[in-house]
Amino acid sequence: MLTEAKDGEDDGYNGRRVHVRPGRQHNVLSLHHTVNDVRQNKELVRITNKTKLFPLGFNGCKEAVCPKDGKRGCSIVHTLEPKSRGKATHYVSWVWKYPLGVVFRALRRAFPDKDKKPYPWLCFFQNNQHRIIVSGNVVGADELGHIFRSRLKRLGKIVVIFNDYEHSLYVNRVWCIYEVAQSVDLDLELKITLPDASVRKLTAALGKGINQIMNAVKMIDCEQAVAWSPEDERRIKEDITNSDGGFKLVNVTVKKALTKGLSDIFSEIMIKACT
Repeated sequence: MLTEAKDGEDDGYNGRRVHVRPGRQHNVLSLHHTVNDVRQNKELVRITNKTKLFPLGFNGCKEAVCPKDGKRGCSIVHTLEPKSRGKATHYVSWVWKYPLGVVFRALRRAFPDKDKKPYPWLCFFQNNQHRIIVSGNVVGADELGHIFRSRLKRLGKIVVIFNDYEHSLYVNRVWCIYEVAQSVDLDLELKITLPDASVRKLTAALGKGINQIMNAVKMIDCEQAVAWSPEDERRIKEDITNSDGGFKLVNVTVKKALTKGLSDIFSEIMIKACT
C-alpha cells in the first residue's frame, strides 16, 4: 500500500521536497490533472509477465526515488507536479484491462461539475507497481481486508466503473466484487458510472426491455471470478470464505449494490427523456 510522503520528505519529483500535513493523503491527482498528465505522457513503461503486459507508469517512474522506501522505482503520482495533488475524495473500483480512455470518460461522466475538483484514488496511479509486480512485494491474507476497509472507510465513497452495461469485464473480476462487498459492509456511498457511449447504448436497450441489462449482474459469482495473480485470487477468496455468509452472501450483497447503482442510471435516463 502506498503511503504519503511525510512533512519535509523527498517526494521523488525531481528531488524536490513537499510539505504536507502528517496523517492526511495529499498525494492523489485531481481528475483534471489525471486526464491531462496521461495525455501529455502517452508512452507508458510496461513489463511483460508471462503473456500479459502491465503498465508500470511513465518513463520517469523507473528512475525516480520512491519516498516510502528510498529505492529507485516509484508510483506514477510521485513523478508528477506536487501542485496537481490533493486529498483523496473517492475510491475508484475498475478493471486494469480497461483502456484508460474508457476510465477517464466514465469518471468525467461521474463528475460533470467542472467547478468541483474530485481527487479519485486509482491504484494505477497510486500504487508502486515496481514493488508489486517487479519485486513481488505483496501483503499477507490477514492484512488484505484491513487495508481495503481502512482506505474505503477513510474515503467514504466508491465509484464503480463499468466499461459497458451488457458485457462488462467488471463482474468477472474477484477484486472488483470484493471491493463492492467491503463498501456495502461499511455502508458507504456507491456510484456506478459508464462512458457516454455505453449510456447511449443503454438508453436504446431500454426500449427492448431490461432483461439483457440485468443479465450482466446475474452472472456475478465470486467463487468463479478471477484475478491476474493466482495468489491475489487465493487470498481474496480465502478472506471471503472465512467471512460470515461466505461466497453466497457476498454474491447477494454485490448484486443488490450494483443493481441499485444501475437503477440510478435508469432513473437519470428516464428523467432526461421526460423533461
